[in-house]
Amino acid sequence: MEFDKLGLKKEFIPEIEKAYDYLIGYLNENDRNELVDIVLVTMTKNLIERVKTIQLLSESNREESISILTRAFLELNVSIRFILLEDTEKLATSYFYNQKIQSMKKLLAMPKTDPSYKLSLTESELKVLRKELPEASSLEDYVGYYEKKWSELFSSPPFQRKGKKKKYYKKWYSLNWKYNNFKDMMLAVGMNEPLYHFFYGLTSVDVHAMGAIGNLEINDSTFKLNGTLPTYLCYLAIETYLSTVIYELSKYYDLIQDKEQVENFRRIANACNFLK
Repeated sequence: MEFDKLGLKKEFIPEIEKAYDYLIGYLNENDRNELVDIVLVTMTKNLIERVKTIQLLSESNREESISILTRAFLELNVSIRFILLEDTEKLATSYFYNQKIQSMKKLLAMPKTDPSYKLSLTESELKVLRKELPEASSLEDYVGYYEKKWSELFSSPPFQRKGKKKKYYKKWYSLNWKYNNFKDMMLAVGMNEPLYHFFYGLTSVDVHAMGAIGNLEINDSTFKLNGTLPTYLCYLAIETYLSTVIYELSKYYDLIQDKEQVENFRRIANACNFLK
């Protein structure tokens, strides 16, 4: 089999979506609508949509950006699996708070550098915020409110001997201060370090615009732009890690023995080119 000529089968994403929809149906039937559930299914939906975009590019023979999208897919995939490892409710909440804080801080940086940018909460946004923070009147109040709630999720930083102080930075995935970076997360979910350097390291070349010349393939009088990673390896990663997320999410909700979901797993396996 010539793997370098393989892509994702057309039926792969529909079969993934059937298993995902079955999970959604289970949550609806059992009134599971806590924040942790919303975070997990939203992240997974986002993951599936990224793969659909990759599939569209592949079908259009526009593969030069697939490695960049695979990098984004990988980051989100690892984040979901990391949340599912342990302390799932706390980590999902931390992810949610961190997203709100960081996105708003980026916006608040604009008027600080140029006062012509004026940012404020809408009345409907203020109304929602005032349910928990009656005195809220600004975006700074919004950020401060969520920063306080986010900080409450963290354990105390490790004890440090005098004279050997290390500065600790809060990260959504390190509520116990054990994990320092994305590589730590990848290792925690069972991906080895060579895979980190290969998939995450090499795709950095495209993400940070360093591969423009090296990715140009010239044949006689024609040229083609490629990504840093061979596309078939991107598809292999997508098949493997998207299937894994659906399985681990089903496991979290005690559905891995469910007959209908087991059948969905079988259909996903049959829709794979690489996983046999």
